[in-house]
This record gives sequence, C-alpha cells and structure tokens, in this order.
Amino acid sequence: MVVLYILLFVVFLSMLIMIHEAGHLMVAKAFKVYCFEYAIGFGPKLFSRKRKNGETAFSIRAVPFGGFVSMYDDSVEPPEGLTIDKSRSINGIKKWKKCLILLAGVFMNAVLAIAFLLISNLAFPQHQLLAYAATVKQDSIAYNAGITEKVNYIYFQRDPGDEEKVVELNKENSGLIAIDTNGYLTLTDASTVEVAAVFNANTSITGYNALSWDLGFLGFYKTNEEGTYVYVEPKDNIVSVSFNLTTLTDPKDNLSKVVHPITLAVESKDSGGKTVYSFESLGLSIYNYTYRYSFARGVGKSFEDFGTYGTVIVRGLGSLFTKEGASSAGGIIAIGFETTNILKNFDFGMFIRIWAMISVNLAIINLLPFPGLDGWQLLVTIIEGASKKKVPDKVKNIVSIIGIGILFALMLLLVFKDIFTYII
Repeated sequence: MVVLYILLFVVFLSMLIMIHEAGHLMVAKAFKVYCFEYAIGFGPKLFSRKRKNGETAFSIRAVPFGGFVSMYDDSVEPPEGLTIDKSRSINGIKKWKKCLILLAGVFMNAVLAIAFLLISNLAFPQHQLLAYAATVKQDSIAYNAGITEKVNYIYFQRDPGDEEKVVELNKENSGLIAIDTNGYLTLTDASTVEVAAVFNANTSITGYNALSWDLGFLGFYKTNEEGTYVYVEPKDNIVSVSFNLTTLTDPKDNLSKVVHPITLAVESKDSGGKTVYSFESLGLSIYNYTYRYSFARGVGKSFEDFGTYGTVIVRGLGSLFTKEGASSAGGIIAIGFETTNILKNFDFGMFIRIWAMISVNLAIINLLPFPGLDGWQLLVTIIEGASKKKVPDKVKNIVSIIGIGILFALMLLLVFKDIFTYII
C-alpha cells in the first residue's frame, strides 16, 4: 500500500506540473513562438525525446518539483546550426500575446481543478463530518456505558445560568462543543476534586491537516472567584476523570435524553517540565455522513468549491506573515502525508478533491509577482508594454536568479520542517 500511495502522489503531482507547462506550450505554439524544450523537473535530464523534424524536445529531469518550457529569446543566440526568425521569439510577439502565454499555465491549473471537482462531486459520494453525531466502536468505554451507534446528538449537561461561562470558555477553545460542570477527578489517595470536564470535538479540518477522529478530552477547568472558568493544572496523582455524557436521539424531544456516566483512566507524562495528560479512548468517532449530489447540483457545487478554495488560499497566503500561519505552512512532504491520510480515511473522490485544492493553490502562487514565478514575468511584460522600454536583460536575470534562490531555500526549509513534523 505504501508503494501505491507514493505512486499516486508522484502521478498527481506530475499531472499538476505537466498541465501547467502544457498551457504555456500550447499557447506559445499557437502564437508561433519557437519552443526548444518542454520539461518536467529541473536539473540533469533523465529522459528526452524529440520527434523527427520536430522543434520541441520533451524531457524529464532529475528534480521533479517543477518544470519549464524553454522558448526562443532573441537576446540569446540560437544553438549552432539553427536559424530562427526573430519574429518567433518570445520577445518578438505582441505584449498581449506574451501575457496570454504567461497566464496559460495558471488557466490550465484552474481548468484541472474544476475537472477534479466535477469528478469528485459527480462520480463519488460526498462526505461530511458531523460534530453532533457519532459512531461507536464495539466494546469501547462509550459502548459499555450504553451509547449505541444510532446516537445523533451528544452534549454535556449544563447547569442553569451558566451559559455565559460556557460561551467565554468556548471563545478560548474553539474545539469544544460543551462542558460538564459536574465532572470530577479521582486522585491516588481516593479523594476527588470537582472540575468542569471539557469534551473536545474539533472538526476544523480545513486543508485536511488534522484528521483526529476520536472524540476525547481537552482539559480540566474550575470556577474562580469571578465566577468564570480557569484551566486547572492538576498534580501527577490523578487516576481518572469522570463526567456525564448525555445523548439525544431526537433534538426536538427532551424525553429522548439519556445520561451516561463515563470514567476514563488518566496517564500523566512530563514533557519539558510541563505535565501532559493522555486519556483512554472513549470509542466515539465523529460521524462521517455520506450522500450524493444531483448532476445540476454537482456542477454548481464544483464551481462554488473552486471559488471557496481560491478565497481560502488567498487568505492563507496572507496569514503566512503571522506566527500561526507560518507554523502551519507545509512543503512537499506535508502534501504527501496529508493526501495519503485523506485516501486512507475517505475515498478516491475526496483524494481528487484535495488535489483540486492543490491545483488552485499552484495557480494562485504562480500569479504572485515574485521573481521566478509567472506573476513576475507578467509584471515585467506589463511594465515594458506600458513604458515602451525594455527592462535590461541583466537586471531581469539577476533578479530572477535571486528569486529562484529564495524559492529553493524556502522549499528546503519546508522540507526540513516537514521531516521534523511527520517523520522524526
């Protein structure tokens, strides 16, 4: 299975790169620009083939993270023995044509993303994780407490008048669904400490970077003098935590409420001077609701998803300049692990959907006016067209080399970060 996952990752990553570079190639050839090479990857050539009497060599290179189309530039002499009219150079065509060539890769990634979304939405069942519903593992703690697989709503009992406390607590911990104000800890000396036991049902999986399905505890809280909840740092002598888990089979019928006393064993560990607690698994998992779209709804949803992904990615790029955003950034290894997790936990339709998001991400990143990206060349072309003056080749080359160096350094940094996150 590991070999299959790696193969699928390589195939889909290569597909994104190939379709992007194919966009540049097709539009360049449509405008009669002479193209020397269409390459997937960088570095030494592993494979290269050129049709008889053809102009363009198709190559695979050693470093697979990217690709390029080598076009004739009239500022550089063509290879020996080859005569090319300057009207067929990338600089010999009209500026608007050059802009279309530069935008073609981004456009093709957008087309591929929509195609992936159409396949995902029309050919496969859809999945929705429901925080208010759960499945129960047989012979688990929840199962033995009388909770069945048909439970639709799970919540904690709340004391009357405590809604403000609950809201305040949830502002600081977005992963909470509720608290049990009647929870307590049992210590090694058989004594107990009353706490507010906090239940964690975090389904925030934007980008699918947190596929933690098991529902468990987030921590312990007590009421302070002001009447608000504060986090409790219990000592190492905790044996267990107890609370009431309430199920509701019909949200409109309070008579369907059933209270289930739950007790979980607690194990405390020391991590850098800080006590870290682990709990037995409840045996409850977030419910994976499956359904299918009609053809019309599936098509409409595909374009809605495309717009949503674009908005999320733009916002995500802006958050990279914050501490939280930078810490959540990932590289090629992160993409491999996360797409594999999706395939393990869902189906091929969801796997394709994630690659649609990655394709949108590639399109938007390439639009950025950063040296080494299509957006930079597009900006230079627009400036040259507006000013009627050519930016010196020396300046463009120096800036491009610096930009590409920064991009590779960033890529290498993310690889090291991913290694420590996913492997070590």
